[in-house]
Amino acid sequence: MMIPSHIRSAVLGCLVGITAMVLPNVSQAFIPTSPQLLYMMIRAIGHTSLEEPSGFVVRHTRFIPSYLPSSGHEHTNSGQYSVVEKLTFVYPNRLRAEIESGPNTGFTVESGQDFVKIINQVIISDTKSLEDHYTDIFLFRNPERLESFLHFSGIDTSRVGYDRYQEQICYRIGTPARQSGQDDNASGIWIDHETFLPAGLRLHQEGTSIDFVYKDWQKTGKTWYPMEITMIMDNRIITRIRADHTELSEPDVHAFFDIDLIMDQFPKKQHVRSSGSSIQEPGREDKIKELDKDINDFKKMYE
Repeated sequence: MMIPSHIRSAVLGCLVGITAMVLPNVSQAFIPTSPQLLYMMIRAIGHTSLEEPSGFVVRHTRFIPSYLPSSGHEHTNSGQYSVVEKLTFVYPNRLRAEIESGPNTGFTVESGQDFVKIINQVIISDTKSLEDHYTDIFLFRNPERLESFLHFSGIDTSRVGYDRYQEQICYRIGTPARQSGQDDNASGIWIDHETFLPAGLRLHQEGTSIDFVYKDWQKTGKTWYPMEITMIMDNRIITRIRADHTELSEPDVHAFFDIDLIMDQFPKKQHVRSSGSSIQEPGREDKIKELDKDINDFKKMYE
């Protein structure tokens, strides 16, 4: 008889909790599997109760450093500017992010496997860039789907261990940097060993790595959300996000997240970044130019 996946996940989660309570002296040596950790992480973040509204709204300020080139390939921080955004989550897999301040207008919509990004009334992308993945850990409310996403993103979900991340003792899913052969190719997710809330996510794609660092988790209703998120691309901070307000809500789902309707309403940029495109691995000089271009494109969205 096939056991439903939600029952299997519940049993795995109970085993983790029972081991920690019954064997406190041994629990430090006990390392859960990836499905167990992801199940506990999803439960820790919350918003699994049918009693709460299906939506969760976050208003945050995005602080974007301005870098100026100096000698060689180094860059200096010349200050920063800020943009206010509104994020509307509808669980389990929909998100709309809107720019609420600044000279530019724009929004992104994610619904299931579909995605679209609009800037100044023009579709500029129908696939997520690396920096768009910082909300993924909040959207996936199923351990199997989340594990599939991590695996698809290049994270070795068979590797689990303890690690120190941002001065926290964490469980790590993925390859440790010191064992990866190339540190900048390491990717993984770090989960606080006490709260089971995610501390960080590192992704690597096409010669570029990005870290999402999650801090200052606070609770609204039964849902936890990080009030501070930092994005670090190839060891350079590209944005800091500070949440100003969170609330539960019941949004207008149909029009808000209808990507087909949105695609019909807005014209496409001549060269839209598409999920079907392929990029060859660049050389060292090309990597530096490509990184500068990525950061400049990212900044132009908000300037």
